[in-house]
Amino acid sequence: MRAPTPVPEHSSRAPADSKRDRQTKIVGAGLAAIASVIAIVVASRFERKPPPPPAQSNTVAVTGSAVSITSGAPQWDVIRLGKAEAATEHWSDPVPGLVKVNETTAARVGAPLGGRVAEIYAELGQTVSVGTPLFKVASPDLAALRADEEHAKIDLAATKATYDRVHAIVQARALPEKEEIQAAQALRQAELAATAASSRLNSLKVATQGYGEFVVRSPRAGQVAEKTVLPGQEIEAGAAGNLMMIADLSTVWVVAEVFESDSIGVKPGTKTRITVASAPGRVFESEVQTVSAVVDPDRHSIPIRVQLDNPDGALKPNTFARMQFFTAAPPGSVDIAASALVTDGANQYVYIRGADGKFSRRRVTAGAAREGRVLVTAGLLPGDIVVERGAILLDNQIQLAD
Repeated sequence: MRAPTPVPEHSSRAPADSKRDRQTKIVGAGLAAIASVIAIVVASRFERKPPPPPAQSNTVAVTGSAVSITSGAPQWDVIRLGKAEAATEHWSDPVPGLVKVNETTAARVGAPLGGRVAEIYAELGQTVSVGTPLFKVASPDLAALRADEEHAKIDLAATKATYDRVHAIVQARALPEKEEIQAAQALRQAELAATAASSRLNSLKVATQGYGEFVVRSPRAGQVAEKTVLPGQEIEAGAAGNLMMIADLSTVWVVAEVFESDSIGVKPGTKTRITVASAPGRVFESEVQTVSAVVDPDRHSIPIRVQLDNPDGALKPNTFARMQFFTAAPPGSVDIAASALVTDGANQYVYIRGADGKFSRRRVTAGAAREGRVLVTAGLLPGDIVVERGAILLDNQIQLAD
């Protein structure tokens, strides 16, 4: 008789263990949910303590846009006061300029007809006289004009011979007079065509060589100030005035592009002094000739022109120069230290000290700075006490108070 197979002990406990695990998980989930609810309730009742109030200074007080500083306060160590003084005539700071050709004593030279440049007789900087050959051009257009002139002369000669013959026959009463009238009209037309052909050639005002070449000559005495033509270059009939410039350099222009703020007080007749690096130690004095009535729309600058005598040729075109103007200040303007200005990007301000000792901000209109000083044309009066150093400190105090 076979003995029964024994049953493992753990097989009878497995369902009980699984049930306990599920109960444990349920209890843990419940506890977690309770903890979350408690945390939410606690967080909803939490109140953050407000930050401590900023320390109040007992030496600086701000009221609106006015600042008062007590006597002996450490802020006085960084503040310096100054007085606005009535502005007077003064030399401006140097502004860059450029020496240019005096265009009233210059002439631009071109070619009246298209063609190819055969030879060049004058070079840049060369001194020329009236009629000096400048360059020669081989031009098919000139050949065509010459051919037109010759054809017109041939037609004129033939028409005149016809007229003479008709006139003689009419005089012999072998032809009616209307034939002579028609021959006379043809002769007149041939004369006009010949005159027009000759006028076209004479209007070129060039010295012709051969059948299709001409030489361009200088229209005035001076120096070759510009030259853009080369041997063998093909030029078109519309190139007039773009090949050479002949200029009398006994006088030159000096032109400065000045910003609007730098042009205050500058007008025709304003005294000017000019220096150039090519003439060290020399100061050229003159007066402003013209101030442009139009502001450059891109650079917001104003061209100011001065004319200078240049008998020794020391001032050469395209040389950089430095220009100063002796200007009178606008009525009511004052002069203050440039360090007194405070700007917010759109406007300029200064801080002034009133009779009550408080500092207040005032909007002003200022010009360009020069040698550490600035011209104020509106907003200040002579004698006003302004903060020359430390204005930023006062500005910061007002911002902190706001």
